[in-house]
Amino acid sequence: MIKWQRVHEIDDLMGSEDISWIEVCRRLKNSEELHYAMTVFNWDDGVDFPVLILKRPECDLGTIMYMFEMIDEEPEVQKIDYYDFEEDMKMLSIKLREKWASNDYPSNISHDGSPGEKLVAEWKSRHSHYEIYPDEQPSDA
Repeated sequence: MIKWQRVHEIDDLMGSEDISWIEVCRRLKNSEELHYAMTVFNWDDGVDFPVLILKRPECDLGTIMYMFEMIDEEPEVQKIDYYDFEEDMKMLSIKLREKWASNDYPSNISHDGSPGEKLVAEWKSRHSHYEIYPDEQPSDA
């Protein structure tokens, strides 16, 4: 689980225009951080970051399912025609399907981002509008 302080660090990383997506991805430490970063990712920024996340061995099934949802697809439905996709979304869809088919991913994060059955109390930071699931509340909450 991600501590609330780390959530704010990731928020800052994701919002920084001085750091490349490669560097942001490199600084993410585990499956939970990768998943959280994807939930705050602005999809108007293209697909470079999601592709980098998919390449990480820590990319969890829950994160893969979240990405499928974000591009309005379902992994079980075979894609026959990509005519309505832009080229970059087509590439992401193909890479998602390859990762899905490989069965080479951890599966510790549920689709909604909660840490499996160990869902902890939701907490909203007064410093952030993102809903997070910290493993501890700050003392001033």
